[in-house]
Amino acid sequence: MGKNMRSNKRRIYIGILLLAAVGAQGAKKFQVDLPFLINRGLLIYPELKKKHHDLRHAYLRKEEVNIKRLPDVRTEVYFNYLPYVDGKTMDVDWNEWSPIIRQSVTATLPLYSFGKLDNAEKAAEYNIEVKKAEIEETKASLQYQIKKIFWGYLFTNSLVKYILDKTIPKYEKVVNEREEEFKKGKIKRATLESAKINYYSLRKNEAEARQGLDESMMWIKTICGAAEEDQVEFAQDRLEPLNLDIKPFFYYLDLAKRYNHDMKKVYYGYMARKYYNEFQQSAGYPDLFLAVRGDYTYHSYKSETNLLWPEKSGNVGFVLGLRWDLSFWKHSNAQRQNDELFLGDLQKIKMGYKFQELEIRKVYEKMKEKKKQLVYSEQQFKAARRWLIFTINAYETGAGNVGDAQEGLTTLFYRQKDYYQAIYEFNLAIAAFEQILGIELVDYKKIFLAKSNYEDEGQDEEE
Repeated sequence: MGKNMRSNKRRIYIGILLLAAVGAQGAKKFQVDLPFLINRGLLIYPELKKKHHDLRHAYLRKEEVNIKRLPDVRTEVYFNYLPYVDGKTMDVDWNEWSPIIRQSVTATLPLYSFGKLDNAEKAAEYNIEVKKAEIEETKASLQYQIKKIFWGYLFTNSLVKYILDKTIPKYEKVVNEREEEFKKGKIKRATLESAKINYYSLRKNEAEARQGLDESMMWIKTICGAAEEDQVEFAQDRLEPLNLDIKPFFYYLDLAKRYNHDMKKVYYGYMARKYYNEFQQSAGYPDLFLAVRGDYTYHSYKSETNLLWPEKSGNVGFVLGLRWDLSFWKHSNAQRQNDELFLGDLQKIKMGYKFQELEIRKVYEKMKEKKKQLVYSEQQFKAARRWLIFTINAYETGAGNVGDAQEGLTTLFYRQKDYYQAIYEFNLAIAAFEQILGIELVDYKKIFLAKSNYEDEGQDEEE
């Protein structure tokens, strides 16, 4: 019986190993960094796909204008079934009938449109540029959102892995010692409750950070196309500040004049409206064309003499003519509508550049302010670490005071959290500035090779 039990246990153990092996084979592993996430997002984002369809539609609209320069070929076929009619006497022979088929082909070549096609083509070209700017705008917005998700993941992961997972066990030891001191009457209840309040504050921060971590991971897996059981590995799991040397504002303003999608939309939209307005003005003029027409008539009568209709016949003719739509009341109303839209776009372009300059300056100043806050938070954290780490280490070796360790752990946590928060906000401010400029200022393919001063100096509190 003992042998059977050992045999059953062995089978169960082997079965568990097989299930684990199958699960491991089924799960995929994703190596993730920021450029990978951005590229994945650009591939799957439905709004961006829609913008690409809009661009292709704009190209087809321009192609439609070019097609109108080509000859217009039409064919017509007339079919009649008529009795024989004598061409001299006009007598009708109701006993003899024949089908009469007349076919014609007309080729019309536009020669001159008085500016209609030229203006329509230019309007279509500028409309294409508007659609390209809309694609750039959508890409910039998507990149910002992905950066926000990515920096948010690294922020919460840094809080959990590099701060809370190390601070909470140390603080639990402090709380336990405070409880022992309270039982022995060495401290008052207020001192004990103060320690517990700080402990549960740490736990609350941990819960919030883990919730943010789970939400960020959910979005990252969605972007990667990963299943819930798939593994996601990051090239870097700690949040670090981006290395950006902030230049004077007018340097970035010059970049914005070349790359800012809103400025492009304002300018190209105005130019498209301008040429469409000129097209509308020229719609009241005629079109000069050259036409070539050929026709052929066929019938089959037994009596061909004195037939009213000629026997099988054909002819070719050339026409140089004008095609003119004289519905001036329609053109007048359409022109007035377009004039109002054109004047509206004119006002928009007058204020558009100034408004965008103000927006760019606002985001620029915010980025500079976040840089200052980052420097201050880093120095504040380093200063706190320099004097608090000795207090914490002394307590852990038995030479320090539990009260000083309690205060040191709490203060150091919040200073370190503030530092990571400042890094997150600074990186996000750069992302927002890149979004409004329309160009990336940081080489994100290389950021994972750089190490922050914080890591280079070593983190004694983590050892």
